[in-house]
Amino acid sequence: MSYSKKAKQGLISYKESKYPNVSEGTWKGIPYSHILKVEDSAFNLIKDYRDKFFQSRFAGIKKHIYFHHLNSSQAMCINFFFPLIAERTLSLILEYLKIDDEVIDYNSIEFEKTSQIDSKNGHRPTNFDFYFKTENEKKFYFGIKYTENGFGKATNDSEHLKKYEDIYQHHLSVISPKYANSQTFLQRYQIFRNLIHIDENSYVIFLYPKANLAVAQEVESVFSKNVLKDEYKSHLKPIHWEDILKMLPSDSPLSKYYKEFSIKYSV
Repeated sequence: MSYSKKAKQGLISYKESKYPNVSEGTWKGIPYSHILKVEDSAFNLIKDYRDKFFQSRFAGIKKHIYFHHLNSSQAMCINFFFPLIAERTLSLILEYLKIDDEVIDYNSIEFEKTSQIDSKNGHRPTNFDFYFKTENEKKFYFGIKYTENGFGKATNDSEHLKKYEDIYQHHLSVISPKYANSQTFLQRYQIFRNLIHIDENSYVIFLYPKANLAVAQEVESVFSKNVLKDEYKSHLKPIHWEDILKMLPSDSPLSKYYKEFSIKYSV
């Protein structure tokens, strides 16, 4: 059984346990038990912080078209990070990353952070699932994965080649020369669009389940194939959901919440 199917089965069980009276939604006209109706999409946020999120400044973010799917990585991202924001304990992430002597600028926090690199000339920009910076201007860009089958590719067509020539070829300073070409960039489009945001003060963090081998293999290949220049390798931080969830002390006020998170997402 694929990781995606196994995860969806867990989500179906979770929904039946927590929201037995919430009807299933549809995709392409077909009902699925791991999908909520669009009007019930709020139930995709865990109850404890649901109301606080919708009362916060983040409530107006553009939701993904599949936000009402229980396996939405956007909803997973909000479910994980928002309680840390609400309780002002996001510094736990820096502790986990072993980045010391930094203070988070809470005003800088964004869900669905729009890239400043490729948001030009009418091009569709890269969006990061989560972002913050520190008072010392260190920047942290998060790409969240759950049941996705790896990272997206791009068609080698005139539209994408033009975007590469207009924008991306001018932002490859962290990429090893062997891979700094249009063909490789388009073949590994999503992951490379993330990597080019790395610099001496910026980090890209990929957060994904250990068992999602499609994602894991692509991330690991960045290191095994030396895609990044040596001086920037430490600025790519791959994290497994299973590992980061262990960072909270067992007596933390949030430990009960994250147990619920682990049950929902089977991580």
